[in-house]
Amino acid sequence: MKQQHLLICLSIATCLIATSGHAKDIDDTSKLTVRGEATIYKPADQVELNVSVVTQDPDSKKAVQANNEKMRKVIDQLDGSGLTSKEYQTGQFNIQPIYHYPSPKEDSKEGPTITHYEVTNTIKIKTQKLDLIEKIIGVAVQSGANRLNQINFDLADPQQFRDEVIQLAARHAFADANSLAQAAQVRLVRVLDLALDSNQHYPVPRMMMAKAEYAAGSYDAPIEAGQVELKASVNVVFEIDGKK
Repeated sequence: MKQQHLLICLSIATCLIATSGHAKDIDDTSKLTVRGEATIYKPADQVELNVSVVTQDPDSKKAVQANNEKMRKVIDQLDGSGLTSKEYQTGQFNIQPIYHYPSPKEDSKEGPTITHYEVTNTIKIKTQKLDLIEKIIGVAVQSGANRLNQINFDLADPQQFRDEVIQLAARHAFADANSLAQAAQVRLVRVLDLALDSNQHYPVPRMMMAKAEYAAGSYDAPIEAGQVELKASVNVVFEIDGKK
């Protein structure tokens, strides 16, 4: 019985020593870590735009009524501009009281008072019909829209370029690793770790304001969609050997 117990203890000790030795081998492995980055540009094929109607009136009901009338005209014009109902939707609807705050010179004992109400109704447009964007802006302003928020040109499906930019980043990482290995006179043995650090794309913003020339129907300056930037970065860890 004692002999059997001794054999079990020796077996456990041998396993621990082997495991410890293996861990030490891993820790002592010479490593080279590189980071590869890549940037590509693709033509934008989608545009997003917020079109708003803003009305003001001392009577909140009248402010809402005026807003609804103008927004109906805007929607009718958008329907006739070539957009489908799936390409736009009602966004934010907001009624905000506007206050007057007495100044110290007024010597008023009363607090803030409501002077009027501001109603904002927003339509969110998303379409791949980039050739219609100038027409959309023109008819929207002509029919009553008086606030155009930032236009974003983007990619409808940025994932289709994901493989391209990731593979390019990986190739850059491997090329850098080879250059470093040659400079240090070491040999790349194998890849110990390969990880995608980031994969992002950046829409192209265009700042727009509703101007009088739009309402006059004289807006004809082209709006360039531009290029969408896509980026990726990868981290690669190599095992290296000093014997080249």
